[in-house]
Amino acid sequence: RRLPARLATDALLRELATHGRSPRERLGDLLAQRAALRFAVSRLRELVIRYGSERFQALAAAVLREGEAEARRALAALPDGVYAFADSLDDDSAGSTDVGIRVTCRVHRGGMQLDLRECDDAVPGPLNTTAAAVVAVVRHTLRGFVGSRSRLPSNDGLLAPLEILLRPGSLLAARPPAALALGAFETARRLYDVLRGVLSQAAPAAALAADCGTTSSLFLAGRSFLHREALGGGMGGGPGTLAASRRLGTSSLAAELLERQLPVRVWRHAVRPDSGGGGTHTGANGELRELELLSESLAEAGDEAALPWIERLRRAQFDELDQQAILLAVRAIAVSFLDRRAEVIQRA
Repeated sequence: RRLPARLATDALLRELATHGRSPRERLGDLLAQRAALRFAVSRLRELVIRYGSERFQALAAAVLREGEAEARRALAALPDGVYAFADSLDDDSAGSTDVGIRVTCRVHRGGMQLDLRECDDAVPGPLNTTAAAVVAVVRHTLRGFVGSRSRLPSNDGLLAPLEILLRPGSLLAARPPAALALGAFETARRLYDVLRGVLSQAAPAAALAADCGTTSSLFLAGRSFLHREALGGGMGGGPGTLAASRRLGTSSLAAELLERQLPVRVWRHAVRPDSGGGGTHTGANGELRELELLSESLAEAGDEAALPWIERLRRAQFDELDQQAILLAVRAIAVSFLDRRAEVIQRA
């Protein structure tokens, strides 16, 4: 539920943390976020004191204008026209399949309109997202597109030449109480690929293949902890790229920290060779992580329906999972594999 705006006091942060599955970790996250914001405020104060209020505002406006000018130059190089691209999410684990993300892009005289109103309606599962997340993905996509021509700060000046059209109640502009948990991961990443796909039609020389397209995760849960292991997937290749060395911005916890915090042993952590695909411009290789669970309780089934998956986990090596999400319902461990390139081996 939504809460009214309140001062982020220690008491409020403790109250919010108690609603999470790992209150101590969530409190640490909230305290770190508050500390980061306070640090940013202090640095902004230093700049205002150093340059004065008017000078500071003028410099900030100049940075935004620089971003806008670069974006307009990049868009002006595109041929006027109407372009379209679409892709879909496999399912939302709640009955909806082939959840469509569709964009129509209109380029005219250095401006661009991105029409996302034909995306599917919001779904029962947690793949929905909001306008704020869509704007962030669009800015990131355009930053990469413009950045191939220059080095730019990432700011809203890049969005000045753009018009983004969303349909309220759709997958990308969901209304409460729509579930949003994976919207910032799965849906945002697929939207990124769709936007790159439509831009590649207008600028084939700057085209890149789609990324791995999903957030590959391994969830470990127990009475006193909940941990998400993120596995990096490969980025798409294209002309003039070094995609073979580029992976998506996903970082696994260091093996030493993971083994110290959880009953887990890391046997191997490496780049998965030759997993970026073929062709003239190969994509980046994915990531391989091999774990051993040291606590017997972690592999104890709590649901009869999970027993076949428990046995398969005990003896099998998962490879090329075709982007299906496998939810293993057990008493103390939930495992989700979401990447067709990911490979996870569990020894039990």
